[in-house]
Amino acid sequence: MVHISDGVLDPWLWESGWAVTAVILAYTLSKMKTEDVPRLSVITAAVFVSSLVHLSVGPTSVHFILNGFAGVMLGILAYLRVSLSRSSCSASSSGTAGSQRSGSMPSTWACPR
Repeated sequence: MVHISDGVLDPWLWESGWAVTAVILAYTLSKMKTEDVPRLSVITAAVFVSSLVHLSVGPTSVHFILNGFAGVMLGILAYLRVSLSRSSCSASSSGTAGSQRSGSMPSTWACPR
């Protein structure tokens, strides 16, 4: 996943992305069962914590994301895991949950810094 600065994408692009995301989330939630919640929670927490591990590579750093692991373990529920992680990062960072500047997506997508 690439981090994109605020104001780079045209509003029609990220608005259509949110619309597609809403449709996929609705489908994912319709497939989710109560028995899936503990597995989803543990894998979401593991992926989030692993992203806190940063490795220095030259003048920059990289971090683990484990999206492949989550996809294999959760199937279609991995999409819900990504959405949960993103929304919790937005809510836990400075500012209000999902706050937006200049009409673009929140700059808090990369919660672990």
